[in-house]
Amino acid sequence: MSHTATLLASGKVLIAGGDTGAGGHGAAELYDPATGVFTATTGAMADPRIAHAAALLPGGQVLLAGGQSVVWDAKLAERYDPLTDSFTRTAGTMVEMRLGHTATTLSSGSVLVAGGESYLASVTAELYDPATDSFTLLLKP
Repeated sequence: MSHTATLLASGKVLIAGGDTGAGGHGAAELYDPATGVFTATTGAMADPRIAHAAALLPGGQVLLAGGQSVVWDAKLAERYDPLTDSFTRTAGTMVEMRLGHTATTLSSGSVLVAGGESYLASVTAELYDPATDSFTLLLKP
């Protein structure tokens, strides 16, 4: 529960994170619908997390952003690269802490990260730019 499932260009599905009952789960699996088989990714997530959001990036990588991690830093983000089967933290962190938010890939290739819970009710949005590997706040109440 509280994991993400993202359809990759290969047709496989990346299932990442989730709640183990004792906190965030740092493992990820690939599901192959052609064979019905789940396979663990070679590398673990950089930060175990729950209630995060995921979005497929134009180059085929997946952005995993926010959520609650072991260190409770809901600003952390990372990218999964299906070519290397590995996770890497993004250079920048999100501007605001978020749980249960959305991440939507725009036609420009950027990702709109919006809403969710934080210490304050989050009515903000931010934009992730994969070219600069950074987040920018778009809306402040």
